[in-house]
Amino acid sequence: MMKVPEPKKLPSGTWFIHLRLGGENIPVSSTSKAECVNKARMIKAEYKAGAREAKSKEIRTVRQICEAYIDTRRKKLRSPATIRGYDKIVRTRFQAIMDKPAASIKNWEKVVEDELTAKIAPRKKPKPGEPEPEKKTVSRKTVKNAWGFLASALRAAKISVPEIEIDDSAHADRPWLDYEQILAFLDIIKGEPCELGALLALHALRRSELYALRWSDIDLRREVMHIRGAVVHDEHGSLVRKAENKTKDSRRDVPILIPRLTELLKSTEPTNGPLVEGSVNTLYNRIRRVCEKNGFPNPGVHGLRHSFASLAYHVGMGELETMELGGWSDPGTMRKIYRHLAAQDKNAAAQKMAAFYAAAKNANENANGSKKS
Repeated sequence: MMKVPEPKKLPSGTWFIHLRLGGENIPVSSTSKAECVNKARMIKAEYKAGAREAKSKEIRTVRQICEAYIDTRRKKLRSPATIRGYDKIVRTRFQAIMDKPAASIKNWEKVVEDELTAKIAPRKKPKPGEPEPEKKTVSRKTVKNAWGFLASALRAAKISVPEIEIDDSAHADRPWLDYEQILAFLDIIKGEPCELGALLALHALRRSELYALRWSDIDLRREVMHIRGAVVHDEHGSLVRKAENKTKDSRRDVPILIPRLTELLKSTEPTNGPLVEGSVNTLYNRIRRVCEKNGFPNPGVHGLRHSFASLAYHVGMGELETMELGGWSDPGTMRKIYRHLAAQDKNAAAQKMAAFYAAAKNANENANGSKKS
């Protein structure tokens, strides 16, 4: 009996074997373990008989190519959160073509356009007696990210696909707080279960970073936090800690800027565990409830990080210093967030310019009046 590698069961439920024959990577998948093994044996037999090349192209569906690509990324020790994101794309995006042979698809622009306009059912089903909620299209940013993955997988499989630009500039900005709202926000969260996590987020910590923060990372004498590592979901949905941050610039030391955070840390008994406990969604939901109760926009955890950048602009902090404290490595991303100017700052800047023109007009009128007299 022809020997083939032991099949693996992917998170999607599909069984997968990665064959390598004559330098060629050949993905084999099926809904059952036995069928996956039989397919792999047949392909190997065809290869040995010299009839492999023509048939291999026929069975390479888009899904098979994506799963093979994910398998190679997994072996290269990519972030578990990245692998989980890839799996989700295969399960939820481009479902109309996932099980078609990739070579049979000629118009990839239409594939992307169909995905942008496809209606998706809402996650929550209506209660008895409630009207059926309207189906909506998925966000352009979601499709853009999904196409980026799909195009990479296809190109890795030596399938030529076009460069397709998806403009996602019109997507709604995440809610954030201006500098006056931040001060009021500090008052309404005082003593709330979300307070510690929210204060860390206002120091520009990502959710993955603040959940990774341990007492050993806090230097209360110098009032500095050492941001090291991240806590993320792996491909199976379990939380795992990784030593690396999102980027090399994310590994940083952040001074404690809010006095209340120092007060909280000094009054809390250190433990061997993380500073912020609970599931990664707990903090978001607690912040949401406090904001709704007090009539505030809900910035969530990431919106508080953006609020830090907005406040940095307001107090006159330079872009370089803001990037270093927030762990942003891409100047373009930083500038996009940095433009979240508080409405008061916009009005003040506009008033300064209006005053400039008004002063010039008055000076001109005074000068003309002096000449006439």
